[in-house]
Amino acid sequence: MNSYTSTRFEEKFESGLTWRSFLAALYTVCIFTPAVIWAQLVTTGANLLAAIQVSVILIFVEFARYSGKPLTMQEATIIYLVSSLATALPFTEKIYRLYFVHSPIAQRFGLTFEIPTWYAPAYGSPVWWLRTFWHTDWLVPIGLWIITQCLGTIGAFAFAAIAREIFIEAERLPFPIQQASAQLIITLTERSEERLSILSGAAFIAAIYGILLYTIPTIAQAAGYPIRFIPIPWVDYTIYLESAMPGASFGIATDIMLIAQGLILPTGISAMMIAGSIIRFIIVNWLTVHLGVGIWASHYTPGMDITRIFQESTLYLWINPIIGMGFAVGLIPLIFHLRRVINAFKVLGGRVKPSGERISGRLFPPKLLLTMIIIVGFAFIVMYNRLVPEFPLWALITWEYPLMFVLMLITVRVLGETGITWEVPYIRQLLILASGYRGIDGWFLPLNLHPGTAWTANFKICQLTKTDIISWIKAYFVVFPISILMGIIYVNTFWAVAPIPSAIYPMPAITWPVQAMFEALWITRPEQYFRPDLIVYSFMGMSIFGSIVYLTKLPISITGLFMGITTPIPFIFTIFLGTIIGKVIAWRIGRDVYDNIKMILAAGLMLGEGLAIIIGVAGALIQTAIWARPY
Repeated sequence: MNSYTSTRFEEKFESGLTWRSFLAALYTVCIFTPAVIWAQLVTTGANLLAAIQVSVILIFVEFARYSGKPLTMQEATIIYLVSSLATALPFTEKIYRLYFVHSPIAQRFGLTFEIPTWYAPAYGSPVWWLRTFWHTDWLVPIGLWIITQCLGTIGAFAFAAIAREIFIEAERLPFPIQQASAQLIITLTERSEERLSILSGAAFIAAIYGILLYTIPTIAQAAGYPIRFIPIPWVDYTIYLESAMPGASFGIATDIMLIAQGLILPTGISAMMIAGSIIRFIIVNWLTVHLGVGIWASHYTPGMDITRIFQESTLYLWINPIIGMGFAVGLIPLIFHLRRVINAFKVLGGRVKPSGERISGRLFPPKLLLTMIIIVGFAFIVMYNRLVPEFPLWALITWEYPLMFVLMLITVRVLGETGITWEVPYIRQLLILASGYRGIDGWFLPLNLHPGTAWTANFKICQLTKTDIISWIKAYFVVFPISILMGIIYVNTFWAVAPIPSAIYPMPAITWPVQAMFEALWITRPEQYFRPDLIVYSFMGMSIFGSIVYLTKLPISITGLFMGITTPIPFIFTIFLGTIIGKVIAWRIGRDVYDNIKMILAAGLMLGEGLAIIIGVAGALIQTAIWARPY
């Protein structure tokens, strides 16, 4: 079996890891990481991941072309994928942990001296006023994080390899956003004049809009002159619903990349997403407040905006139903495609050969994947048990094995059908509540989520661009440790310039107190929030609905409905608006023509706004460097 899979695809899938793609990846991590960190500290709402990826690939494709040796599609793919590591550097989160230890909120809830030192340096540690990571008090918290990330990455790869067989090979889900990303790579490397003209036209429109939305406001804010032409991340119209429908919310998201997503999503999925969002955020939220039903109704107050309504209605009304529906959305399609799933596992286990031609390249050794999952899970369980010995062992085993597999089934299906990366909200907190744990240290356990969703998305891009997955894996594991080193150096440098939060870095002052409040509320054991009965009823209800849909072959996407229920309505409405725009374009130029160019249009919008964001962040960094000095 191994010889079959290793020889059949060597000519079809090519390696993208060369000295050029490796140097480009290093450049990305070293140059763009400060922009990501700065954006996290001073602003919000910008999709820097997409911005960096489209900017980097454009820069290096053009450099290579002018050198006389254009990049191959596979080299461009590796550059595009590895550039995501510039955004995966959560060392600002380590400063948040230190902030939480010293915060008035922790003091108010009696947690100041109860927080374990493996989570963050203790209250009164000199690192709080020295503002540095170069201190022995950080050895355990940062070392523990690095171990967690390494183990989680290995586990995520193993789960993604299984998800690849189920959702890419067996079910062949569309992965619409990944198709747009692949189309961007293909268009820039193949340089088709017709496609490039469409790409550049869409990019120009998006760049002009992005300059107004992100570039000018970002640079002006860094200079101390706050200017905002268009609200970020949305225009909030909730106040106009308040008198007639208290509890309801509505708004329009302003990021044009959501329009791009709407252009390429199937109409049925987009329609079900807006239907689900209307059901939750307008109808049910309003009815429960109007009738005075449940905790959410008592917590609603006039004047709440979209953000507060989303957060508090999730916490007090929707959290348990979302979990139940999520399990159903992940499992019901698998049941009705059981033959494909079983065949995928048979292929994965080497019992049968693929019935048709594989589309994603060589098959990974099944025994290796299973061994990786078992070893990673066992290592995590041992680590968690050593950190908090009194935490129930059965809960840790549940987290690492059946739950992580179920989360893979749910999150990758959502990604494959809608293009949206989604996590089950509050899943860590609910596991702790369900375990019956009564202590404090367990709430700080670094429970790692590694269902492999992002890895599966990258596998799909590799499949579409005919890039050997092994070359992507090698590139990732070579650049990953470098990205960690660059992350800690850059965050430490920003921290040395001024305290975080501070006037120079205002965003943490806005978001961190809210985050600390929610964290403190969970730690004080709000057991009334965990309702297993609601989870079961929601699972049964969505299962029955999904079964009816599959049995009657109705043109309804339960995944789209679920995403509409779980995503703030402004984002869903703008995606739906993109679908309507696509319909209008198709009506004007013809359906066949539009189907051939819609991925290019979406990629162009991503490219244009991405460049605008990067220019804005770069200008703000220059402006900040002119007057900010360490003190």
